[in-house]
Amino acid sequence: MKQHAIKMDNHTFFVYETGDRQLPTLICLHGMTAEANSFLELAGYLRNDFHILLVDLPGHGTTAPLDREEDYHFSSLAKRIMAVISR
Repeated sequence: MKQHAIKMDNHTFFVYETGDRQLPTLICLHGMTAEANSFLELAGYLRNDFHILLVDLPGHGTTAPLDREEDYHFSSLAKRIMAVISR
């Protein structure tokens, strides 16, 4: 599994990637109190059928928290996540 540090708006998001990029992409986003490695077992089962991205959301796993409370609004967070996974 490859680890990528993706800078977005002066913040670094950590994304883990496995599988062939030519396959359909499956993006795994964890819930509160979890982290990207929550999906490691699942990724092991699916990596031959999908290109898989596991994203550590802000304040979880290896991604540091965001600086401002308003950065956690769904609209702001969704834009950041879309930008991160688009890279």
